[in-house]
Amino acid sequence: MNYIQIVGRIVEVPEAHSLVGNENYSLLHLEVEQNFKSQAGKIQKDIFPIQLWRGISDEIRHRCTPQQLVAVKGRLEMHSQKYSLIAEHVQIL
Repeated sequence: MNYIQIVGRIVEVPEAHSLVGNENYSLLHLEVEQNFKSQAGKIQKDIFPIQLWRGISDEIRHRCTPQQLVAVKGRLEMHSQKYSLIAEHVQIL
């Protein structure tokens, strides 16, 4: 089973891109807090790039703003020794 769920804040509104064949996609950068504090006592944050395709891409670009909290359900894919997060469902919280 290939399933991932991540909750975080949108860093910036994703920009639309098109591929040959008129498939549209965008790349969402999601800022997620880690579950523990650093030695300095601060909560660290990671930024994850997430691929949004077709209708999900359009909806997020038109409805979301930076710092908005969202939950993403999707899957991991591996291309050229790098993992990609692919969104299958995005819920605005």
